[in-house]
Formats: sequence, C-alpha cells, structure tokens
Amino acid sequence: MYLYIRQRNKILSLLDTMNEAISYISKNRQHAKMHIDDCIMALKAIRDTLVNSAPEYNVNILDNAMDTFYQLNEFHESSDFNKLLKQCKKDIYNIKSSVLSQVKVRWKALFLPYKASMWTSLESIWKAADSDPNCDATVVVIPYYELDSAGNRKNFCYEKDKFPEYVPVTHYEDYNIATEEPEMIFFHNPYDDQNTLTSVPEIYYTRNLKPYAEQLVYSPYFTYSIYNPGKSDFQYAAVGMYNADKIIAQSKRVKQIFQYYKHPAAKIMAVGSPKTDAIVNSMKVPVSIPKEWEDKIKGKKVFLLNTHLSYFPTAYQKAGDNNYAVKWHKRILKAIVNRQGSALIWRPHPLLKTMLETRFPQCLDFVHEMEQIINESDNCVIDTNSDYSIAFRCSDALISTYSTLINEYMVTGKPVLIIQTKISDEIAIRSPIDYRLNYYTIGSEKISVEKFVEMVLNGDDPLYEKRMKMINRAFLNLDGTVGEKVYRQVCNDILKRS
Repeated sequence: MYLYIRQRNKILSLLDTMNEAISYISKNRQHAKMHIDDCIMALKAIRDTLVNSAPEYNVNILDNAMDTFYQLNEFHESSDFNKLLKQCKKDIYNIKSSVLSQVKVRWKALFLPYKASMWTSLESIWKAADSDPNCDATVVVIPYYELDSAGNRKNFCYEKDKFPEYVPVTHYEDYNIATEEPEMIFFHNPYDDQNTLTSVPEIYYTRNLKPYAEQLVYSPYFTYSIYNPGKSDFQYAAVGMYNADKIIAQSKRVKQIFQYYKHPAAKIMAVGSPKTDAIVNSMKVPVSIPKEWEDKIKGKKVFLLNTHLSYFPTAYQKAGDNNYAVKWHKRILKAIVNRQGSALIWRPHPLLKTMLETRFPQCLDFVHEMEQIINESDNCVIDTNSDYSIAFRCSDALISTYSTLINEYMVTGKPVLIIQTKISDEIAIRSPIDYRLNYYTIGSEKISVEKFVEMVLNGDDPLYEKRMKMINRAFLNLDGTVGEKVYRQVCNDILKRS
C-alpha cells in the first residue's frame, strides 16, 4: 500500500488536529458539537483518500472511529462522555499507527531543465528517481527566450527534441505544478530574471517554485574551478541559490565557499557533482564515433578544442584588431589541420554565435573563417551535439581557454592544454580545483601548441599522477554514484521533516 508523502502528511496532520480538538473538548464542552462534527468530516476525508489511493488499506478502523465520534456527539451531555473521549483518542492513535506502519511512501520528483547541453547536471539524479519503483519522476523541459543586448526577447527556444531518446519528456503545457504537488523539484537555472542571455517563463522562477516543493534542489549546470571573490560571486550568490532548500556541492571546499556567501551548512550537500557521473559512466562504454566524423577522425589522435563564450569578445575588447583569441586559434589550426595521424574536434560554446551576433559582430568574421577551414579539412569536425561526452570519449586531449569544461575533462584522466596564462599559487590554493596541474601556453613552464601536440602523439603526460590525486579531492564520489546519493539524501530529509 502506498500514498504520496504529501497525502500521508495531510492525513497525519488531520489526526494531530483531531487530537487537539479532543483535548479542547475535554476542558470545554461549550462548542463540543462543532468540534466533533469537524473530526467526523476529517475522518471521512481520510477514509476517501485511503479508499482512492490505497484501496488495500482496511478502513474498518476508520469506520469504528467514526461510530465512536457519532456516539460522542449523541452523549456529550451524559456521564459516558469522558469514557467516549478516551476511546476517540485511542482510535486516533491506532489510525495514526496503522498508517505509519502499513502505508508506504511514494514520491513525486520533478526535473526542470531548459537547455539540453546542461542536462547532465540533472540526469543521474533523474535516473536514480526513475529507477525507484516508489517514485514518479517527471522531466519537464522549460521553454526559454534568447535575449538581445538590450534584454529584449529575441528567439523562442524549446529543446525537447535535443534530449536523449531514453528520457521521457512531458510537455510543459501538460504539467501543472500546483495540481501535481511534487515533493521535490530539481533545477539547474538559478538566475530567474537576472539572466542576461536567456529568459525562462516567470512561473519557473525559483521564488514561484519554492511554495510547491518540500525540497527545491539546485544542481549547478557547471562545475567549480577557479575562485576569485567578486568575479566568482554569481556562481555562489544567484537568487535561485538562496531560494533553494538544498544546493549540491562537488567538494568540501565548494561547501565552504557557499557558507562564506551565507548559505547554511545544513543546506549544502557536499556529495560531488552529478555531471561527473555522466563522464565516469560514459568512459566505461566503448567509444562510438559518430558516422559523420568517422572519415575525418577515426584511427587518429584526436584533439578537442573548446572555445569559451567570452574568449573572442574579451580578446577583442583588450587587443582590438590584434585579437589574441584569433592568434591562438590560428596557431592551433596550423598545428593540426591536415596533419597526418592527428585530428581536431572544435566545440565552441553553445551560445557563442548568439552572443557575438548581438554584442560583438566584429568577432564573427574569424569564426566563419574557422568554420570554413574546418569543414574543408580532411581531419577536423565541428561538434554541435548537446552531449559533450561524445567528444570527451572520441578525443585524446583537450585544448581550451579557461572553462568549467576543463574540470570535467580532467576527470577522464586525459591531458589539457590551456591557451591562457597560468594561474598564480594564491588563486590555486583558494580554488576548488588546482589548474596548475595542466599544461599552459603562457607563463612559467609554458609549452607551445606544437610541443603539446607532439607530446600527445607520443603518449606522454608527465603531470598525470599529481593531477589525478588532485581531481579525487576536487570531486567527491568519482564512482558514478552522486545522483543516487543526492536522491536518497533528499528523500531522507523530507521524511525527517514529515
């Protein structure tokens, strides 16, 4: 026999209220009939819920209790009144005990992604909920608008079709949160109306979700790496993070930083990042190269090039026509394009062209030129898949600007070249991840793009051992179990509050 926990809690709450009514009646009979009638109505409501939702439950105990209350109403002026009151109290106790012992709990878990590329921050939690026979796990993909530079809505986007086929998606018009009353809601967009690139409907702002959930849980769509007070504030202090009942943290260090931003320690679940579950589990599966890539990359050492959203515009603002982002990308192309035994997968940030078109059209010419070079080459491809694990598995090394994608790539154990200045010791010590254990093109102990390519082609990676020790501190539970641990902890927390 099962009841959704909200149904069970409403029953338990009604029984507690009935107990309070009996205590009041025992001291004051003036309004006894009104309170007795209320108790009978409460018993009828409890009976209806159990008959409809847990039909195996034996409602005789409720029928007997109603008979006692009817007698109490009939004899509230007689000497048997106190005896009947004691029986009513005993009946309520017996009903409460039977519900707690015989009726098991069911859950409703709602997952609210909006961008398919960010789904890995929720997927392993959803899998844990979906595999629980006592949980109704529902995925509702939120529609959103892209915004122009003035913050006006530009393009309507709904990415339902970009999600994996094995994820059953419920259309947002077919799910009413107020009616469904999910016990737990998981989300990855913490910005509400503060996002400058995209905007979701107001009904999905965290302040509007919070009243409906026992637990509103924020699972970061990125992983935490470099921490710079001031510059990094948005990663820890967005409005949705404060509205959340729980925040998932990848490590104890990340939990400490959240606490610095006045989030209570009990609110932070330092259990790891669900995003690492996707990486760890995908690495166990044999590499399957997409057919459209096979001719260009199969049998070669593959370099994954990641271009962060802000790299081109930042370089343009600092250097104008002498754009260092262009310089480095040209150098990378020169080192790999059409080189025997090597291949390149370019993965620009999903919002790169959108941002450049609206704010920095001056940067678009080179991006278009780069696309043309790659498309015309015999060993380079552009990755536009929402699932970046495909590129992770197909590649042997990463070349990147500073990006949270580096954090997740390091989990694979493969080497990374960062085409920016090496971080300082001070920053490395205070940050959740020590980026110094990657390779750099600028700064002390720098290596050239050409040397890094040669190193990977030869199978060399002198920083491997130290890097992996650090990664196992930077991410808890690197065994693919983060999602399961999050789900179970949220369930347990709800039960404790019930």
